[in-house]
Amino acid sequence: MQQLTFPACLAFATITSAFFYIDMVFLLLLLPVVAVFFIVCLIRFSLQPTKKPKLIRLFAAVCVAVLWGYLFRAGHHFGDDLHWAAWSSSYKRNLYLANAPSDNPAGLYPPHMLWRVWGGFGADTEADLVFDHSAAVAQTAAKSRHDNKSVYGCQVVDVHQLEHDWYIVELYANEGWPGC
Repeated sequence: MQQLTFPACLAFATITSAFFYIDMVFLLLLLPVVAVFFIVCLIRFSLQPTKKPKLIRLFAAVCVAVLWGYLFRAGHHFGDDLHWAAWSSSYKRNLYLANAPSDNPAGLYPPHMLWRVWGGFGADTEADLVFDHSAAVAQTAAKSRHDNKSVYGCQVVDVHQLEHDWYIVELYANEGWPGC
């Protein structure tokens, strides 16, 4: 199979991101409408006089537990997904312009840019937006959980796939791609 160049992969990723927006329409439009409808029905049924109020309370508790479980499991990436849905084309363009081949002559690390930073006093954690069509980032996530080092030599905290070939990679304190 022929290796695609970065501009070709960028064009392919831009085309495939249109399908990603269909998912985001579902997430941002249909899911809130269904959630509001569900909450209104839940309130309506809980206010009606019934012989089985325990059953309604149990149903409400189960619904709240399911919602809480979803937010607990994927809530920390929810903001990243919304941010990516709104600004992905800008990030793709900026990443392509910022990562000239002269910045990475040996091809040791994939094209990347800073996504966010938090922490302080020498314990900073950084999350980078990474374009990687070789799936090495996904392999990095699995490998780094076992031996605390990735295929790039950095300690990887978490890898979150935004869409095909686009990832957020969280690196431990003050480790950057060139320093790995």
